[in-house]
Amino acid sequence: MAAIMKEFVPPPFLQGETVESIHARMMASLPADIDRSEGGFPWDYTRPTANEKAEYVNYNLINTIRGIFAMWCDPFLLDYHADKWGMKRRAAVQAKAILKMTGNEGTEIPAGFVVSTAAVYNRPSISFTTDEAVKLSEEPVSVTITAVDAGADGNVGAHTIIIVDTPIKGLATIDNPAPAFGGIDEESDDSLRERVVEYEQTQGISFVGSYIDYKRWALEVTGVGAVQVQGGENGDCTVKLTLTGSDGNPASEEICQDVYDHIMRPDDPSQRLASVCDLLIVKPATPVKVAITATVELDGTVLLNDLKEEFRLRLEDYYHTDAIDENEVKYTRIGAILLECSGVNDYANETLTINGGTTNVPVATGEIPMTTIAEINLTEGTVT
Repeated sequence: MAAIMKEFVPPPFLQGETVESIHARMMASLPADIDRSEGGFPWDYTRPTANEKAEYVNYNLINTIRGIFAMWCDPFLLDYHADKWGMKRRAAVQAKAILKMTGNEGTEIPAGFVVSTAAVYNRPSISFTTDEAVKLSEEPVSVTITAVDAGADGNVGAHTIIIVDTPIKGLATIDNPAPAFGGIDEESDDSLRERVVEYEQTQGISFVGSYIDYKRWALEVTGVGAVQVQGGENGDCTVKLTLTGSDGNPASEEICQDVYDHIMRPDDPSQRLASVCDLLIVKPATPVKVAITATVELDGTVLLNDLKEEFRLRLEDYYHTDAIDENEVKYTRIGAILLECSGVNDYANETLTINGGTTNVPVATGEIPMTTIAEINLTEGTVT
């Protein structure tokens, strides 16, 4: 089950407690022969107290009550709620890449040698360090490098790691022929909150290796974005998990292996989460391309490229929830999501297509819809 998020409503005894209402009660409690006019001594002396009480009621007390519940608490309290249930925010992971180096034979490159990308426009340089020491030879030498800072920003493109922090005599060129990979951002507040609230709402329900258990266990692993669970057929005890990564793409084989190890614990069977008889298969989701075309009318507050990125992110949220649960991408939902984006006044109905048509796109179990920026073709125009 997905977490059910409710809107916070202050309790009745805290509603309507404004500075004016508090101060009015204070003034009304004064003896009848006391001057109550604004600017008089009683008014001036009681007004600051009314201000303080209003702040205490509308900020301190409200936030104290919100902090009791994971679905409403401030982010700095969220980790405490998670810790209460033995849950942890998924940590950021450093990206890795393969660096090829050329130069004079015998030149030594130490472990920890710093290389980086160039700073471009508003994107800062990303630094990496070599994982081990190497010696150059006649042929290009390859070495694994790791990003200094953890996070998805380290997943830089091919041929971008070209700068040496401290030159070494005999080193001629460096290059990463393939993109860096594996960098993952720290789990967001929204993601952790969803996991904590879902866990709290399922307390008291008996789960023994149920679909909900397997989904929760998989989501505890860094890098996992969405999970689909399939039970075995004809009494088979095999459980199949299909994963996407936190970047919205099919999960890497490394993440799939991490999920398997976390649930099955081959290193320590006593810590196994799955039941003794269950067999587990973990595999990446199969992508289903969803290309979208439309003519949109903008209000002038956003650029078309910014709209495309917001649209893509909103689509990703929809794909990972309702689209998977309903086994299809609904044509009507695509239009609704487009209208929810910032700066969109309207779109021309006759121009909206998904994969060139106006029908729903089926999504089988184990598949994940995907739309890249290149597959979003939005044209700005006037809608009549």
